[in-house]
Amino acid sequence: SAVATRMAASSALRSTASPQHALGCAVVDNLHCGSLYIPAFFACVGTMQGQTLGEALALLQGEWWPTYTSCTAFWIPFMAANFRMVAPARRVQAMAVANMFWNVVIDYLAHRQLHAPPSPERPALLFRTEQPKTVVWPLC
Repeated sequence: SAVATRMAASSALRSTASPQHALGCAVVDNLHCGSLYIPAFFACVGTMQGQTLGEALALLQGEWWPTYTSCTAFWIPFMAANFRMVAPARRVQAMAVANMFWNVVIDYLAHRQLHAPPSPERPALLFRTEQPKTVVWPLC
């Protein structure tokens, strides 16, 4: 019956040893990536590297989809494997190693077009011709 099927699916999602639970955790974890992490990364890193907030957000608009699809392609399988095969006491360490790799990927995605010539899809606003200002902190 339909009720029995729903109960079995619900039980599998709640069981921390099931592949359904692992995949469910991976999907839920990945949802914050597109809505919070990627925009925060582009805004913060862009402004820290001398872009205006408008330039950083314009770059985000052009790069959000390829970055999010790369994020999904990387993190969903990794997180599913992490939740399914890695002991709970070692999951944070596995995440740290994967996150170090992911930071290289997202940094590349965020900066791969900074030195490319402007095109109709990527207006010149995204490309700075002057060097970012260097902040020198006074020694006290």
